[in-house]
Amino acid sequence: MIVEAVKEADTTVDSPSDWVLEVAQLEEKFCKEIRKVDASEAIQNLTRSYPAAYYAIKPYLEQYLNPKVLEVGTGYGFGLCYLHKLGIDATGIEPGAGINGFEGRYSQAIRLLEANGLKNPSEFLYPAVGESLPFPDNTFDIVYSLDVLEHVKDVEGCLAEAYRVVKPGGIIKMAVPNYNGLREQHYNVFWLPHLLKSKAVAKWYVKTFFGRKDWFIDELNFVTANYFKKLLGRMPQMKDMKIHFYVDQSVPRLSPIASRIADTYYGAQTRTFRGKVKKFGYGVLLDIVQNLGLVAILSLEMHPVKKP
Repeated sequence: MIVEAVKEADTTVDSPSDWVLEVAQLEEKFCKEIRKVDASEAIQNLTRSYPAAYYAIKPYLEQYLNPKVLEVGTGYGFGLCYLHKLGIDATGIEPGAGINGFEGRYSQAIRLLEANGLKNPSEFLYPAVGESLPFPDNTFDIVYSLDVLEHVKDVEGCLAEAYRVVKPGGIIKMAVPNYNGLREQHYNVFWLPHLLKSKAVAKWYVKTFFGRKDWFIDELNFVTANYFKKLLGRMPQMKDMKIHFYVDQSVPRLSPIASRIADTYYGAQTRTFRGKVKKFGYGVLLDIVQNLGLVAILSLEMHPVKKP
């Protein structure tokens, strides 16, 4: 594969100091009012996150010869930059100017790509939103996003667009935080699963107990496994969606048990009656794990059956 031919030394995503300073200034309000962290330190941590995009799609890359990949929600460009340095044919979208909550990210992503020696980045990074992808039908082998669907205006519209642009036999992979979990990852605070469904109550909660500003609540979709299951009823093209649970690793003692339940469920074979019974039993246990708030991340995986 192309990836294996690239030396590790060539794949580091460099973040120039002046670029980091400018991005920290863009994120100052969020870091101060929502997350209560130092913006410069937060961006330094973010610069080390670039391999996440590759590991999200790594299991699927070998299924295709020179796969075409689309990243929905490129952010500041770390993941897209890394994929290009690995020799992967990757395209990204990120909202451009005028989209509230995302101002400056597209232009800063272009700067990061240029700083890493990638020529003409505007030819593979587009100022666009997930609800209106600027690509023809059946363009990409893999369409993925990380922590994006909780921010979009229309979750159903984004999924429908992903389905439209993925090729027959392609893969859609999207990871989102679970709002029936025990932690809200943007505020980085303890969350109350099942209870904080109302945005009005959630605003009161973050203000009263953590002293945080509440404006960011309006930018979030409180997505859960049940939310996506209900969505499937309105989207027949997504009927084969699989929802994988990733367990919160911060809960002492319970996390290893919950992780073992999840691993056993997803690894269970169903070719025999005994295997089917085992999978059903661990599925029930996994639902319990989810309802206890121990699932931090939902990973949506779809292999759409489409006519070429």
